[in-house]
Amino acid sequence: MTKLKSITLHQYILFGILVLGIILRFWNFSELPFTHDEFSALDRLHFDSFSELIAKGVKIDAHPAGVHVFMYYWVQLFGFSEIAVKFPFILMGIGSIYLIYNIGKSWFNSSVGLISAAFMATMQFPIMYSQIARPYISGMFLCLLMVVYWSKIIKAPENNFWKNYIGFIASAALCAYNHHFSLLFAAVVGVSGVFFIPKKYLIKYVLSGVAIFILYLPHLSIFFYQLHIGGVGSWLGKPEPDFLIEFIKHLFHFSPIIYLLVIVMITGGIYLNKERKISKYFVLSVIWFVLPFLIGYYYSLYHDAVLQYSVLIFSFPFFFFILFSFVPKLPIKILFPVIILISVLNSYSLIFERAHYKLFYQNRFMQFLVDTQQKVDELGKENCTVLLVNHARINEYYVDKLDFNFNYFNFLERGKEVNYKDLSKVVEYLKGAKTDYFIYGGVAYAPEEIHSMIKEFYPALVHQKNYYASKLEVFSKEKLTEDEYCYSNILDFETINSNWNYNQDKVMEDAFSDSHFLLIDSLSEYVTEHKILLNKFDLTPNDIIDLSVKVYFPQEVKETVLVGTIEQNDSTHSWKGAVPAKFNLQEREWQTMHLSIDIRKVDLSIPNLLKVYFWNKDKINFKIDDFSVKIRKGNPNLYGLTEKLLRN
Repeated sequence: MTKLKSITLHQYILFGILVLGIILRFWNFSELPFTHDEFSALDRLHFDSFSELIAKGVKIDAHPAGVHVFMYYWVQLFGFSEIAVKFPFILMGIGSIYLIYNIGKSWFNSSVGLISAAFMATMQFPIMYSQIARPYISGMFLCLLMVVYWSKIIKAPENNFWKNYIGFIASAALCAYNHHFSLLFAAVVGVSGVFFIPKKYLIKYVLSGVAIFILYLPHLSIFFYQLHIGGVGSWLGKPEPDFLIEFIKHLFHFSPIIYLLVIVMITGGIYLNKERKISKYFVLSVIWFVLPFLIGYYYSLYHDAVLQYSVLIFSFPFFFFILFSFVPKLPIKILFPVIILISVLNSYSLIFERAHYKLFYQNRFMQFLVDTQQKVDELGKENCTVLLVNHARINEYYVDKLDFNFNYFNFLERGKEVNYKDLSKVVEYLKGAKTDYFIYGGVAYAPEEIHSMIKEFYPALVHQKNYYASKLEVFSKEKLTEDEYCYSNILDFETINSNWNYNQDKVMEDAFSDSHFLLIDSLSEYVTEHKILLNKFDLTPNDIIDLSVKVYFPQEVKETVLVGTIEQNDSTHSWKGAVPAKFNLQEREWQTMHLSIDIRKVDLSIPNLLKVYFWNKDKINFKIDDFSVKIRKGNPNLYGLTEKLLRN
């Protein structure tokens, strides 16, 4: 009777965990926005045939066909709304909570299963990917389902033979079609089974692997094509040595409270466990979690960069078992408060420390459009020039959906290759602006130089609003007394500026304007240097360094570069340059070059020296004036979903 009661209570606890997981994933479901990757995927669904879908929608992507094909037929039935598109992925996220419980209970005990399920239900990482219609949460669900069947085969191969083998083969094949990293995980699981399956069942087990491979054969040509064209290395940087540490910190919300909770649970579990034996499933958990990471890490270092947090979602559930596998089966009077504590602290951290429902639900593509309309109405349509730097298709989606009535310019033209280094169209747009106000809305991948470029024509920033990975700024032609910069140093050559190193004998006077400029001759290669220690300022990784300089080129230039470097311990940590072609500068005209430097990858805990100079690579004579170095506060919400949230 006591055992039956205990089972019932465990079921009640599991039910409560599932309910909490449902609430956290469906909270304000109707307000969930599309992400950039979702827009991109949905844009590749408008084909008339399956063959066209594969050729033009799947092969050019970096992912296998599985989710893309599923979505192709799903939207035909249920439409393209945010609710319809995201719904099946949320369901798979909820299903994953039950599956991790099932595996934890099967491998260790019900307490480990419930603790793992409680974390799965309340952590931002699986919640966020449950709310994104991409092949991440679907892959985690399929990987866990595969392991459920795999475990049954390993533990009792004689029971429900056909059911378990068919389930294992089908789920493993679907893993292969879902994502290249879920394919990798399925391969790791499959090979692991060779060492655990009883010898008399080894041939059958190997044949199941052959069956999985046969099911994957239709996709092999796509696999090799995508392997040939490379992955996401064109925009994804190589992982840093601390990648795994930062990932684990992200898992636990960068929260000291959650760190302490996990440490207490690990310590308590080891203390209460009288046996303290290392089980084969603990070893498996270590291998299954670590090996995909190591493969992704070294592949990214030495081949194409593919490692990001999202691709570890398929193996990350087994990290729970590394941490909590030593927890013995706990009596209800201990287990229940533990589950409550996990649920309350994680939910609190999710809502308040990580601000998930504020940041993730704040549509970075739509909100600055809504606020732009509000500003246009407030200031008057005739008084505003609007620049919206966003993916053209996404802009069109929301402009049509919300029926905006203002005109705008977006240099990211639809149907054309985007060149973020070419800002000449923005320059021309600014030159043609005649209104009192200039409104700029931009997403995270918009060039930061645009801010500095606008200030050349509209010097006063009168309004700023930051969203997750986007921002809205309103500029005015009327100069304000207050400055937005935490550091500003301008070399105008009217007076001697000791913060700059330049040849004062080359300072010339313009006969017509009485102003001064610096003449750079063809014999000078590195000129006009300014150095400043960044650690003098209270900076965050999202802050921006703006460089600008007026230039006069008497002839065509190609390689003369405005340079900004950050040096650490007498070596160059980062280097960035801008060439005149970026702004389509003309000969024999005074024009401005801009360069903006983000310091996201800079370790601000050690000395960082900013060095600014001109590299006269063309070896020509030219003039410069009004060379400025400024530092401004960046968007504190920019990387808030994957990195520690910075506060204003």
